[in-house]
Amino acid sequence: MWAVLYPKQAFEQLQVSKEQLNAADPVAAFVYMEVATAKEVLQAVHESISTITRILQGAEMLTAKSQKEATELLKGAVPGSWSSRWEGPEAPNAWISLVNKKAAALLTWAQRVSQQELLNAPIDLSDLFHPETFLNALRQRSARGLGIAIDELKLVSSFE
Repeated sequence: MWAVLYPKQAFEQLQVSKEQLNAADPVAAFVYMEVATAKEVLQAVHESISTITRILQGAEMLTAKSQKEATELLKGAVPGSWSSRWEGPEAPNAWISLVNKKAAALLTWAQRVSQQELLNAPIDLSDLFHPETFLNALRQRSARGLGIAIDELKLVSSFE
């Protein structure tokens, strides 16, 4: 499953520069931090699965960490080393699928940020690893734009 969902060229697109991470716009900086998070999560999973594969092929020695990860996967659970990076579904296949979906969506978010069009269309907060942080970044951006203290802003939502 990982080999199918993890195209190397898509992973290489998840590049973030220091300038992007230090963007003056809090929303843009947040999006680039989410892209960096996606890359870190994907990299950790890739390294884990690659190590287990090499062990099974006899090309690498078994370690306590890789044994624990393989055992958790065989039990149908997400390894703790993965879920410590992002807490998602409990089933490994669902977890991997959702991480890949989020990573792909975040590439689109980053493109929209670079074109300064992110907030010109509806956004899906389920694309994010940390939606609560996005709302705080949006709040900070709004406070700056309005020239008021961030504490004066309150989030109001509606499901209409």
